[in-house]
Amino acid sequence: MVKQLREKYDDLGFLASSLTSYRILFGKTKFPELPLHSSKIERFTADKIPAAILDARGYRDLLEQMLFVGEKAIAEFNVVRTKNNL
Repeated sequence: MVKQLREKYDDLGFLASSLTSYRILFGKTKFPELPLHSSKIERFTADKIPAAILDARGYRDLLEQMLFVGEKAIAEFNVVRTKNNL
């Protein structure tokens, strides 16, 4: 079950880590243009990244959508964790 959840949310995690100021500061990359579905960061598949994230037109909207999905992901991982006493 953990593997399935990891596969379900791995692109979201990669996207979130690619937007950190640390990576941008030291990686010599820029924040992507929004919406993401029309930017160069479009390597994420629609079935793994919700359209609301890919279609966000501002960074506030992007953050709100990523937090919404991220909180859902954490809750799903916590259920598995609780069931398996991890």
